[in-house]
Amino acid sequence: MERQQPRFLPVSIFPTDPSQLTAEWLTEALRRVEGHDHLEVQALQVEPLGSGRGLVGQLARVRLTYGAGRAGPPTLIAKFGAADPVSRAALNRLRLPEREVRFYRELAAQVPVRTPRCYHGNWDPGTGESVLLLEDIRAAREGDNVAGCTPAEARLCLDHLARLHAAWWQHARLGELSWVPAQNSGLEVLQSVYEQALPRFVEAAEGLAPPPLLELSARLADRLPAVRQRLGEAPTTLLHYDFRLDNLLFGLPDAPLAVLDWQLVSRGAAVNDLAYFLTWSLPVEVRRAEEPGLAEAYLAALRARGVSQYGAESLAEHLPDAYLNCLVRLVVAGGLLDWSSERGRSLLAQLLQRTAAALLDHHADALL
Repeated sequence: MERQQPRFLPVSIFPTDPSQLTAEWLTEALRRVEGHDHLEVQALQVEPLGSGRGLVGQLARVRLTYGAGRAGPPTLIAKFGAADPVSRAALNRLRLPEREVRFYRELAAQVPVRTPRCYHGNWDPGTGESVLLLEDIRAAREGDNVAGCTPAEARLCLDHLARLHAAWWQHARLGELSWVPAQNSGLEVLQSVYEQALPRFVEAAEGLAPPPLLELSARLADRLPAVRQRLGEAPTTLLHYDFRLDNLLFGLPDAPLAVLDWQLVSRGAAVNDLAYFLTWSLPVEVRRAEEPGLAEAYLAALRARGVSQYGAESLAEHLPDAYLNCLVRLVVAGGLLDWSSERGRSLLAQLLQRTAAALLDHHADALL
């Protein structure tokens, strides 16, 4: 059943961090949702969330108390843009706030995976500030990038990833989504952001990254367009582009898996999402042991949904570049996000080690 799209308030009036949330604003926002026309938020409690999970914004759980009459959701997740002005400006250049708000407005009802319901969303294209009010999915288990997952859980995740990719594989509508960037476009902006992030990435990775990875990240700076262009030759689909355990919820009452955090939604080669999940969500030894079987399970799931022209040979051709692209994304994330918490340092250390191992295993450095 197609989900109803949220309605949105004018850009000029929205809070830009959790401290600015008020009962009056939440009342106005929620009243624009069908079935919530007469509710009134009388009080709220805000609980910060997401420390150390590699987020590109500020996240909070909001507990709501309503007046007499119609009541709304007891809790919501409020998501805002990055607190750091430098990070916020860089992320806005990549149009991340716009992408996530428009995903919930225009695409969430058309993807064959469980996503949170969106009650409200807004962004300011000038400042990069944004707000989303999302369903708080409580009856589920959060994935954990630091711990990794079991092979059985990985197969479940890749089956859902194949659902998403197959539904949009070479779809005619992809070209109409002008706000969803293609992975081989906007390369000048990406290279500028990469070069800006690189020194901060090196600083954040000091003492955590294998030295060859830091050397490779420097070599990659002026070869980034070639990597993206080669990946652009593969068949195109809709990408989540941040498909990793921290953005997945397991065991919901209505679905085995829910997919969160759509701010990086993109158009491009499916192998980008696959390599990213395998690298960032599996401990090195698990990936090395399970990667061939998991890749075949993913391809079989594509075939079961009608994608028959992309097989193991094509996948093997594209994987090395996809692993290099994982390093591109790690440098940008490592340079723009706050990794200072204990969990953040643990996550960054794991991502550095796993990315280095994947690049080594697939001889990706030879492409440079």
